[in-house]
Amino acid sequence: MQKHEAAVNILLHLPLLLMLALAIVKTPPVAIAVATVLFACGVADLMYAKLPQMRRGILISFGPSEIPLVRRDAYFRAYRSIMIGSVLQIAVITHQLAFAST
Repeated sequence: MQKHEAAVNILLHLPLLLMLALAIVKTPPVAIAVATVLFACGVADLMYAKLPQMRRGILISFGPSEIPLVRRDAYFRAYRSIMIGSVLQIAVITHQLAFAST
């Protein structure tokens, strides 16, 4: 996919994603379940990406420099899904606190 195709895809799908995010945030049990699934998928992807390092005995490392090229996509996908899950949790908590008094 080229850069201009990615930009067009983002512009076309952004309103749909925002509406879906708002619908999820308005229903806290669903939002918590979605965030938990995102966290779990992120941790699983991170373990998959870091497995060759763990087999070599490297338990603590920062950045993707020592991760094989084949597994770097999983590494970045893991952190992306963990970040999205965190943002979703923060949105749910903020929404609950903002409308708790009403």
